[in-house]
Amino acid sequence: MKELAADIANESGLVYKLWTENKDTQEAGGIYVFDNLDDANRYLAKHTERLESFGFTGTSLKCLSSMKR
Repeated sequence: MKELAADIANESGLVYKLWTENKDTQEAGGIYVFDNLDDANRYLAKHTERLESFGFTGTSLKCLSSMKR
């Protein structure tokens, strides 16, 4: 898991990731904040491929824009 965290931390454009987990339902995920949409979309494709290689199915992944004040 530390290797995965280190890989994610080095992603281009990543500002931070909030890790989430529900042990009771065996669900995990995260909220990723990128400083630009191109890097976010690139990472979304990479992460989708990674999850599929681990055998995960039924994942929900999407890019959303933040609201600026």
